[in-house]
Amino acid sequence: MDGSIFLTGATGFLGSRVLTRLSRNPQRTVICLIRGTPPQGQPPNVRFVRGDLLDPAVYAQALAGCGTVLHLAAATGKNAPAEYMRVNRDGTKALLEAAGRAGVERFLFVSTIAVKFPDKSHYYYAQSKQLAEEAITQSQLQWIVVRPTMIFGSGSPVLQGLTRLATLLFVPVFGDGRTLVQPIFVDDLADCLTGMCDTRDLDRHTIEIGGPEVLSIENLLMRMRPGAAPILHLPAQPISASLGFLETFLGPLLPVTAGQLCSFTNDGTVAANPWVRDRQTRMKDIDEMLRLSQTDQIERECRTYSRCLIGQDPTGYVIQKYRNFHRQLENDLALDRFDRFLIAASARSPFWARLADSYASLLRKNSGVRKKLVLTLALLECTPPSSEALDRVPGGGPLGAALRLGLGAMQYALTLLLAAIIFTPARLWMSER
Repeated sequence: MDGSIFLTGATGFLGSRVLTRLSRNPQRTVICLIRGTPPQGQPPNVRFVRGDLLDPAVYAQALAGCGTVLHLAAATGKNAPAEYMRVNRDGTKALLEAAGRAGVERFLFVSTIAVKFPDKSHYYYAQSKQLAEEAITQSQLQWIVVRPTMIFGSGSPVLQGLTRLATLLFVPVFGDGRTLVQPIFVDDLADCLTGMCDTRDLDRHTIEIGGPEVLSIENLLMRMRPGAAPILHLPAQPISASLGFLETFLGPLLPVTAGQLCSFTNDGTVAANPWVRDRQTRMKDIDEMLRLSQTDQIERECRTYSRCLIGQDPTGYVIQKYRNFHRQLENDLALDRFDRFLIAASARSPFWARLADSYASLLRKNSGVRKKLVLTLALLECTPPSSEALDRVPGGGPLGAALRLGLGAMQYALTLLLAAIIFTPARLWMSER
């Protein structure tokens, strides 16, 4: 069997980690099907083919020299049902048929634990993955279907979504909160997938992979929370039905989809498997996953504060200096629960940063969020091109300056009023616990 691997989704959240691991073996050629620009700095045993899954003629020649396909590419997030089916079902079928014609021996497919949810009526992503699984398991190739649980790590879309929920004033929990989840760290999953490429013991098996810790979705949200907060249980079924109806008209405008709520009402744990169980002893637990994912939180803070202050993203140098400060001096901030809550809220968007800053400027002058904003401002002032944006003198003369001053005062007053309404109850509640 040829040791070359044909990899899809190589530039994605999971795929980039898998590619790094596969490329460490200089005797193995890794051919990556991508749609965008190839990443720079890859070793000589990595090649890229630009094309679409549904256009096999583009990648048929590259497939002919490979012994294994590792298929990670998928439509995720908020898409129309037709798009999930086009990419996840039809694209997988096209790749599978092309692999058969090219003489590929093995097909490894990354699906989702959501395929085994009892109710997928509004979860079109899971439906499309299930149909792709059926096509693969009925093929003549040697196959492995992998069903990972929710994947955590820096840049994890599901972790970012849960973090947004966990940092609200009230933590919304859809359903009773007792649904079980079993997150896995992205690097641990990448290690498992790399190992599967080198073993034949799992051929023609469906393998469910999760991390070493099982907990309720409510417990998970509270462990992600920077401080204590009240929990608001919401009826999952009526909300899901309403979202399913609204998606037809509003689609991507909705903050969450009916399908995404399935994780609150369906257990996302894995069936016992000796191969996975042996590796779980070396996997990250929940606390370690969250700690290792905090680099994303630090960068998100810096980017949000920069957009709030100057309306543009910081440079890599500013982000690195911001990280260095937190590595060396974060304990000196002496943050209490409300400070951590205020910082988490401020990192959500420039609007929330302005709300938190206006509240802290009058009612919490020594807060951590003020110190972080001052740090960001100092770094931006010392570094071009952000320093030029800060030093730029607006036009309009005295009249323009007076208008800006008046509008700024009105904006500050309105922002302060809104911030007081939002943050004061949280501060009082946290001070009583």
